[in-house]
Amino acid sequence: MSGLIDRMAPAWWLISRPHRASQMLQVLKWVWTSDMFGVNGGKAAEGRAMAVGMGRQRAATMKIGAADGHSRVIPDGKNEGSTPVTKHREVRQKRRSDLVAGVAAQDSAPAQPHKRPRQRRSRFTILVIYDAFVRIWSRDGPAAATMRNVALESGFAIGTLYEYFPNVDALLSGYARHLADTALARLDAELARTEGNWRERLHRFIGACCDFQADGYCDDQMLQLESSLARRGDYTRFFARLERRWVALVENWEGPRPERDQVAALALAVWGARYFRQRSGDIRTLDGWVDQLCRQCESALRKS
Repeated sequence: MSGLIDRMAPAWWLISRPHRASQMLQVLKWVWTSDMFGVNGGKAAEGRAMAVGMGRQRAATMKIGAADGHSRVIPDGKNEGSTPVTKHREVRQKRRSDLVAGVAAQDSAPAQPHKRPRQRRSRFTILVIYDAFVRIWSRDGPAAATMRNVALESGFAIGTLYEYFPNVDALLSGYARHLADTALARLDAELARTEGNWRERLHRFIGACCDFQADGYCDDQMLQLESSLARRGDYTRFFARLERRWVALVENWEGPRPERDQVAALALAVWGARYFRQRSGDIRTLDGWVDQLCRQCESALRKS
């Protein structure tokens, strides 16, 4: 029996620890060299001892059960009647967890899309993927928004999704960027409208800033995960783009010309109010918050 264990130990050690396969191949090289050509006897003996020792050490910590007619690996301390947690099962569970939104580790870099669409066909593909992702998220919850389900919902092959997104965290991050780009595009459309006096233009611009529902679906859970997936500098870059549009607004109307720092403060106040309103839910006293915000900004600009 001990001889059988000695023969099986190297193979068992190789199967159970694939990440150390290179070391095992070196051991087998020593053994085969000695047995076939009769050289390096010292190294061959050392290799045999190493392989047998590692195999026995591995076998001592595991038990092989075959109650159901199939070999299975059960860690010590577990009930043989319970579901075994094999190495394959652990890898499979870890791989599946990478496909669920919001699982980015605290010490790892946030997942990001592989590339941004440039051609019309690519942009259409991304929009269809985002639409399928949002439908699953709002209908079945964040846990159901896996890469496989998004592929089935969108009608694309799962390989197409992986061309753009490594996992669902990257998909959520890309969707948040899409919402931000959509909001800025709506502000650009308002800047192109030059009719009306400066008060009317200010009210329209602030209304476009605060209308978060027009940008696309985004619930509280998305906002919570989005902040954890943002890269360093993402908010700074977005605010710089937002501030430039506010500066373009006041520079191209026949009205007050405030200083740059006051314009930045107005942009921050309006966007911060939008974010808080988006997170606060239904509050009866905030029904007319956009009109009140417009009046406060108008009053501040009159004093400049």
